[in-house]
Parts: sequence; structure tokens; C-alpha cells
Amino acid sequence: MASEQLRKLVYRATALVPAGDYWSDLLVNFAEFTDPVIYTWPTAVVMVPDTFIVSAKADGRVVATFDVSMCGNSGGIDDFVLE
Repeated sequence: MASEQLRKLVYRATALVPAGDYWSDLLVNFAEFTDPVIYTWPTAVVMVPDTFIVSAKADGRVVATFDVSMCGNSGGIDDFVLE
């Protein structure tokens, strides 16, 4: 790569880990340099959420079902079905 040239790297990974925050490390090999030849640094947080299925009821009858993901103090609805 020429100086000041940018490249984008996209990768996917699968892991069986408990919910929480994990850091993604980037490992770079520099063929042009002898020190450091290999350099690594944390690049992004990967959040693994807890997932739940939640139902809402009205008059004892389920009116909606939600797939919810929670990570830390935040979360979101991934999918829902209105009955």
C-alpha cells in the first residue's frame, strides 16, 4: 500500500462466549519495517448480548411477543409479533 492509502477490512467470527463486551484486536504485519514487524491494538468493542423472549398480555391473552437483546444498561427489540 502506498503512504496515506486506506483499505477497509471486514471480517466475521463465530464464538460460544457468555454475554459481555469483548475487544477485537487487529494484527498487522509490516514487511517494509523491521521494528515493529508485527503490531496489534484494540480496534473495536464487540458486544455479545443476553437474549430474551418477552410476551405482553392484555386481559390474560398474549397480544405481542418480542425478541429482546440486552447488553449492559442498554438493549433493543430485535423482532416482534403482534397476535
